[in-house]
Amino acid sequence: MTGGFVQQIWELVFSFPTVVFTTMLVIALAYWALVMFGLFDFDFGADGMVDGALEGGAEGLVEGGVEGMVEGAAAGIEGGIEGGVEGVAAGLEGGLEGGIEAGAEGAAEAAGEATAEAADGALEGLQAGGFLSYLGVGKVPVTVVASFFTLSAWAVSILGAGYLLPHIPGPAIVGQLGLFAISVVAAAPLTRMCTLPMSPLFKVHHADSKRSLVGQTCRIYTGEVDEGFGQAVVGEGANEHMVMVRAPAGNGLKRGDEALIVAFDPAKDVFRIEALRIERPRRPGAAGRAPR
Repeated sequence: MTGGFVQQIWELVFSFPTVVFTTMLVIALAYWALVMFGLFDFDFGADGMVDGALEGGAEGLVEGGVEGMVEGAAAGIEGGIEGGVEGVAAGLEGGLEGGIEAGAEGAAEAAGEATAEAADGALEGLQAGGFLSYLGVGKVPVTVVASFFTLSAWAVSILGAGYLLPHIPGPAIVGQLGLFAISVVAAAPLTRMCTLPMSPLFKVHHADSKRSLVGQTCRIYTGEVDEGFGQAVVGEGANEHMVMVRAPAGNGLKRGDEALIVAFDPAKDVFRIEALRIERPRRPGAAGRAPR
């Protein structure tokens, strides 16, 4: 019994339309495996270049995939119905043959129109740009969004293939195409439910403007600081960032010392710093005590 169940699951995973999402899921798993092994860098990229490129690629993939699947399915419907009608017509007589052909043509025309309308609506929604934003792209890395979307569509598709398709009458391709559309539509809110709670984890903390750092303290990072060399760390924790610093020679600053940022030189893109002097409070009565 276990072997039969596993065989049934295997057939569902690699049957249309689930096989489309299975392929995408395998690609997503391969990507995250490469990220874990360090072959890919899980990074947001400078100035959003990575997210922008991936977003464009994902949008093109979704649009091309939907359009291609719809066109292929529509062609399959027409070819299947035409072939079936021709086969039935070959074994039937005049009046019955004409009735079947007329019914088949009407069914094919209705299915084709419905498929075309659904495809147009889906593509218009994608091209509007609101679909990716709804999924969470921009707040969460597009690779994470695509992974959740693929997993959600795959789960809906395999459940529908197991419990819904067997009860749908008519040509199998019609039900399969409908399940594909249902999986894509249902995956959108499921993906949003998963990605929105994760958005605070991917919030980018932007560094303060350089001039606003004047007056703050920094920690020397290099072994020494002079007029031509020096680095320091500003901020703490997640807001730490490295800055270039300069100070007069013989300042005595060394790695780990605290210094005060006194000016910013935009021409050289460096900060002028001074050693941080901490005055110790005098003990009461020390001022009036006569020297010995």
